[in-house]
Amino acid sequence: MMTEPVLISDYYHFYEDNNRNGLMYDIALDNAIINLLNSDNKVNRKKLKSEVESSIQRKLSPSTFQSHLNILVNHKILNRRDEGRGKEV
Repeated sequence: MMTEPVLISDYYHFYEDNNRNGLMYDIALDNAIINLLNSDNKVNRKKLKSEVESSIQRKLSPSTFQSHLNILVNHKILNRRDEGRGKEV
């Protein structure tokens, strides 16, 4: 089964100066997620969120954090391997 290719340029539109109800897309959050996952391949969501918050030095809402993860996974920048409930992803 073939999947539709996702162009990296499709991902970059999140970085443009588009208003999302007055909010700007935060590229620092994506970079922090990617950098932390490069150093540790398997991590649970709670630990990753905590480490990202430490690296960007501010708290994140769960929905903001999850939306950034979803965008990175949907555009195939990150790969998700879930081995079941209670296991590291």
